Amino acid sequence: MLDVSALKRQAYADLGEPVTPAAGAVFYALFRLSDVDPLGVPSVAGDCELRYLLESAALEVGDVLTLRGQQYRVADDPYRIGDGREAVVRLREVAA
Repeated sequence: MLDVSALKRQAYADLGEPVTPAAGAVFYALFRLSDVDPLGVPSVAGDCELRYLLESAALEVGDVLTLRGQQYRVADDPYRIGDGREAVVRLREVAA
């Protein structure tokens, strides 16, 4: 039988980036900066999104995450996508 959860975990480990929450364990996610996506819909420069497996992290508004050496704050409640095993959340850079 096909284990979809295992396939998704492996895909995030292979394609994702490590995300370090202020509290909790490191997890892998897909990070997107809207203003550098030439094929995306028009967006506000600096909009960031994080796509991740719900089993990997329980994110809430205000959580601080570190990606690529930069800190980001969770700006909105996560919303489920696809089959409900993944979520997307918008991020905002934390001022230095």
